[in-house]
Amino acid sequence: MVGAGNPSPTLSAFLTQEYGTITSPVRTPGAPQPYPPTWARQINTAALPATTTGNPRECPICHGIFTRWQDRDRHLVTHLPHWVHCPISNCTWRGNRVRQFEDHWGRDHGSYHIPGRKQFEIFDPQEFVNQINTGTIPAVAAGRAIERILAKARQLQKPSMSADPWGWKIKRPPQ
Repeated sequence: MVGAGNPSPTLSAFLTQEYGTITSPVRTPGAPQPYPPTWARQINTAALPATTTGNPRECPICHGIFTRWQDRDRHLVTHLPHWVHCPISNCTWRGNRVRQFEDHWGRDHGSYHIPGRKQFEIFDPQEFVNQINTGTIPAVAAGRAIERILAKARQLQKPSMSADPWGWKIKRPPQ
């Protein structure tokens, strides 16, 4: 795995070719952030080629082993940008599970009827999970997902989605 903050020349060349110059992991509050991932943890898990030992229950990114391949696929979604958003225009909530959204909705917007999936889904994560499972480099799959997020942010006029396309709430920089 690539060391934190010091990607290998090959990895840097790949990411530069695919996405342009990678910036330092410093985030300026309120300023739009570049993508692909700029934190070491995201680069380490998202940019490396998906390789496995052939075990259908192994995560091709972090190499975790799961009891069932379905559990592995559910886990793979955690390596992608958050794909669920709150459709309320001034709400910045994002997540990666429908149940999380339902909990958010009941807690913060309970007086409204819960919207349909098409209203809160940014992209279908299974499409990108399938790409990773069939050998697509995770950074490429994540980059495609981010393109969908940015298009949805423009459509909905939600700058919070553009400013943080990964949608992860990081309280401190990952180690």
